[in-house]
Order: sequence, then C-alpha cells, then structure tokens
Amino acid sequence: MKLGYARVSKQDQENLAQMSSLEQSGCERIFHEKASGGRWDRPEFHRLLEHLRPGDVVVVYKLDRLSRSLKDLLHTLEKIQAAKATFQSLTEAIDTGTPAGRMMMQIVGSFAEFEREMLRERTRHGLEAARK
Repeated sequence: MKLGYARVSKQDQENLAQMSSLEQSGCERIFHEKASGGRWDRPEFHRLLEHLRPGDVVVVYKLDRLSRSLKDLLHTLEKIQAAKATFQSLTEAIDTGTPAGRMMMQIVGSFAEFEREMLRERTRHGLEAARK
C-alpha cells in the first residue's frame, strides 16, 4: 500500500499541491498535518509510522516534508526499513527500494541539511549587520 505524508509548517499554509501530487502517484491513504518538520512530536507522522506494514511505501512530495535534519531523516528511514517498508520522494525521484535509491537518499539529505545551515548562517550574519 502506498501511504502519503503531506506537511506544511504554518497554520495559515495549505498543502493542496502536495495532496494532489500524492493522490496522482497512487497513494491510497494520506496523512497530513500542519507542524514544523524540526519537531518530532507530529501526531500524523507517528500515526503513519505506526500504520506501516511489510511492503508498504511511504511517499512524500519533497524530502524536506519528512524531516528537517539528516539525523532525523536517517532515524525515520530506519523506522521505515524496520517495518519492511520503503520510501519514495516524488520531487527528488528517490526510491529506497533500490540500493541506488538508498545512496541518493543519503546524498540528497546531506545537501538539504547543508543548505539549511547556510541559510541560518546568512540570516544570522544579516541580523548582526542590521543591528550594527
């Protein structure tokens, strides 16, 4: 069974585009919520993980919808793998059902975390410059 997960960070945001893409990819059930990806206490996310059965596929529109850090991403992938399920990201075309997909998952996750750290650093420097 394909299980989708859609997430937006803020209450005033909508996840309609994610939901549509997940439906078009064949997801039979979609778990969705409005919560920061940096938080581990996301009820729908945990409901999804509890629902996993062998052979299931967890599908997200984009990798950062699942997690905001490489550490959490790898932890989540371990949980998916322990359930004998696999993971797919539609935007990055990642499928952990293959060895190449698992490798790409780790590479893309590393770059995503690097990009967020660079953004934080630029923001911090901008704020410091504005204060001066």
